[in-house]
Amino acid sequence: MDDKDFKALALVRLDRAKELYIESKELVKMDSYKSANNRAFYAIEKCIKALLATQQIASETLLIMMIFM
Repeated sequence: MDDKDFKALALVRLDRAKELYIESKELVKMDSYKSANNRAFYAIEKCIKALLATQQIASETLLIMMIFM
């Protein structure tokens, strides 16, 4: 993957994180806290993966590195 691909990947992941965050807020309004927590967790995960993509690190590569360290 080149720089342009990683930038596009980061933007896609940030867009999904925003969607998940909005869903989480709506679920809180409906007193569905477990589901809201789930959505918030995945929003944070997408943000972290987007940050990794800005550094040209694929999250799968990071996972493999952590397993063998």
